[in-house]
Amino acid sequence: MHSLDETQDRSLVEALYAELQIVLDELEVLNKQDDKSDISKIDLDIITKNRLLKTLKESASKRESRGCNDVFEEAEKYTMTAEDRELFTAIKELLRKRKYKDIVRMI
Repeated sequence: MHSLDETQDRSLVEALYAELQIVLDELEVLNKQDDKSDISKIDLDIITKNRLLKTLKESASKRESRGCNDVFEEAEKYTMTAEDRELFTAIKELLRKRKYKDIVRMI
């Protein structure tokens, strides 16, 4: 491929702009898809948060990873504050390590 400096061919610039526009259009479509997925989520309110944490605590005290995973699956439907996201991430990590007692203590 030749550079513009070598050929002084302005059509190369036009071809470059055309290719860049294709990339920009694809990125815009992807960005809109991401926006739609966030829009479909609802904010995690305190009542729902407490219900999820209570269920997590009950499942962890019974050493039921399935019950805990069900809670995490439900939690994905909500947008969370950074603090709540951090809490659920920490609990999920403890579950991964099978540290049920630590989960119960944390909640």
